[in-house]
Amino acid sequence: MAKKVLCVDLGNVLIEFTGKPVADLIKKEKIKDFVDSSITKHDTDELHLWSLYQHMKKDGFFSGEVLWENFVGAYSLCLNGIHMPMYHALADLKQRGVNLVCITDNNHFMFSQTTIQYTLIFPLFRKDGVDQFVLSHDIHSLKRNGTPFTHASSVFGFSPSDACFVDDQPYNIEAAVKIGYDRDACFLYKINRKRNHEQFLKFLDKHFPAK
Repeated sequence: MAKKVLCVDLGNVLIEFTGKPVADLIKKEKIKDFVDSSITKHDTDELHLWSLYQHMKKDGFFSGEVLWENFVGAYSLCLNGIHMPMYHALADLKQRGVNLVCITDNNHFMFSQTTIQYTLIFPLFRKDGVDQFVLSHDIHSLKRNGTPFTHASSVFGFSPSDACFVDDQPYNIEAAVKIGYDRDACFLYKINRKRNHEQFLKFLDKHFPAK
């Protein structure tokens, strides 16, 4: 049965993202703690960027002296552009009337940077004048916890059984399945693999067949 909604992640699905500019500023032994704890708090709005920077200075995360303006500059360099193969695939679906909803683990700063740099993507997720985004920093929960998926269904009026989901992380796929998405309606996207994108297009043809 054809689906009605495609839920889409941003980072390394529609937007090319790398953590290297920030990772280069951090002691190697601190990177895992930064990803597992600090970024989690940042993405759920427990730490805004200034507080995150102060926390990292205080707890010795940086490999040397890192000034605030240099930290922010490195952070903004983590965005590497729109992944155009995905953009064109989504634009085609949009034109055919498929409802697109963005569900993303994202903090205030990076979402604002995305808005400034990549205005092209926002009409994809706009329906009848409503911007259809579920942001972890807004609802204080990550996708792995399931809440963003239930929030999207409630706010934007669709059932998980009527939706597909594309993400670059297996644990987010598992979270979607647990709250009612069909497993075969979830796609694990690998942004640098051409064959993976070709498989994704076949996935779209299956679940959103052209009328």
